[in-house]
Amino acid sequence: ERRDQLRMNHELLQNAAELAHVDYFYHDLKHGNTLVPCRKYWPLNEKKGLASARGWIVEEDVERFETEWRKLLCGEIQSLQAAYRTREEGKLRHYLMRARRRVSEESSSRSLELFGIIQDVTDYQNIVHSYEDANTLLNTILENFPNPVMLKDPENDFRYMLANRGFCALLGKTPEEVFGRTDAELFPRREDVEQFRRDDRKTMES
Repeated sequence: ERRDQLRMNHELLQNAAELAHVDYFYHDLKHGNTLVPCRKYWPLNEKKGLASARGWIVEEDVERFETEWRKLLCGEIQSLQAAYRTREEGKLRHYLMRARRRVSEESSSRSLELFGIIQDVTDYQNIVHSYEDANTLLNTILENFPNPVMLKDPENDFRYMLANRGFCALLGKTPEEVFGRTDAELFPRREDVEQFRRDDRKTMES
């Protein structure tokens, strides 16, 4: 009965890992054995241990990854979180690894163990990059648009969140001097400030 329960727990963990694009490993540092290898996200060497990062992580990420990994192995740090990329079938994939070092004294001999999970975050990174590209394009358009354009935050006293070159030129200020300011801080005439506020509220109500 206990064996059936353990088997069921293992299957549930595997299903959850697949849904979350996660793989996990357990590595015995003392003997160099990978007892629970990653099935997908970290290849093994000929001895069934964790393969070296060189050859499967993209070259630009190898040195940073290996530096942090060595710190974990020698005990300078007890846990690790590292982002890295691989190139699979000509496509770039993004991964996030979390690993923890543990000294086990449960048996007669002291052993060093590593527990870790690796998550494929490629889809998330693609969304982030798409947003960044769209944001860059929008900023480029706004900066080169001849008419004044600005954006206020109605949840924060209508402070300026964005102002293009045309709007800043009208005020004789830089974007840094406009960002986060209110009309009262930018315009000297009180009647102008009050009119702007009425216009803002009317816009919010429409």
